[in-house]
Amino acid sequence: MIRVVVRLFAGAKERLGMDSIAVTIELPASVSRLKTAITELHPTLEPFVRYGRIAKGNDFIDDEALIQPDDQSDSFALIPPVSGG
Repeated sequence: MIRVVVRLFAGAKERLGMDSIAVTIELPASVSRLKTAITELHPTLEPFVRYGRIAKGNDFIDDEALIQPDDQSDSFALIPPVSGG
């Protein structure tokens, strides 16, 4: 098991009234599994998880990427979809 802290931004942060959540998942796990765990823990975040992306450090990571045991100390974030103009 690994405990991952995921930072929240914009509407996700406002929806929960907090800037991060802690999610515990069993390894081996993909980012897709992390996203599922976020939605299971906080169902109201489902639209943000579906349309947003997960970042690790300063980089977006794909849903297929595996979370490693030492990732517990890394910074994860749920980045909402953005539009520009």
